[in-house]
Amino acid sequence: MDVAVHRTIVCVDVEGFGDRRRTNRDQVAVRAGLYRALRTAFARSKIDWDSCYHEDRGDGVLVLVPAEVPKELLVAPVLGKLAGALARYNQVAGHQRRIRLRAAVHAGEVHYDEHGVAGMAINTTFRLLAADALKEILCGSPGALALIASQWFYDEVIRHSPKCKPTTYRPVRVAVKETKTSPGSGPSHAGHRGGGATLWPPGWPMAPIIAIGHGIQLLMAGARPGSVVDLGGGEGGDIGAADGEAEFVGAGEPDAKPPAWPCSRGR
Repeated sequence: MDVAVHRTIVCVDVEGFGDRRRTNRDQVAVRAGLYRALRTAFARSKIDWDSCYHEDRGDGVLVLVPAEVPKELLVAPVLGKLAGALARYNQVAGHQRRIRLRAAVHAGEVHYDEHGVAGMAINTTFRLLAADALKEILCGSPGALALIASQWFYDEVIRHSPKCKPTTYRPVRVAVKETKTSPGSGPSHAGHRGGGATLWPPGWPMAPIIAIGHGIQLLMAGARPGSVVDLGGGEGGDIGAADGEAEFVGAGEPDAKPPAWPCSRGR
């Protein structure tokens, strides 16, 4: 397709997918569990999974959501439902088959061709997904999912939606290759200026980030340790309580779950 179309972009990546302690059968089971959790989260958020473009990445998935779907739904409730589905899956999965996810959200123009999709917005989302800051947040959390949002997505979507809990986000610095900027400008890619994330300080996009999952801790300045974020639309600190999904517990509480998989800053 010669003409680009606007899409909401969601990328997820399994922590420790290629760890040598996982066998091939473990990896197949993890992939099956991941897709089942994604389908469940989209279905319970009333978003048709089959109407979205999804591309397998081996240890993760790229999802492009049609422009007519309200973007705030991709944070609350989709990611909240996803974290709940993962928590339920991990409670019964063997250790080598447990899943913890890094997730990134952005939006922008995308080109389709006979090979798949392409676009700077997709590149930016994957670079956010690979950020050390995101890996460190998940590594330090007992939760099942950590989320990073582009500055554009935070400013245009999350900040205006109480359901997305915007005050629980904090900015982090993320190195983005092939991206340069100057104070007060948008990013410049390969010599030509374009829209996108606000970069601060020069050379760094300021990307809000939050970890969500089973036993989480708020990541905003001055937050009370053990506070809970509910992006699932439930009550009393539950993710999707009406759907019987896993409850949040405060970080550090006696029954808080340990990380599902030994974490690292690498894959």
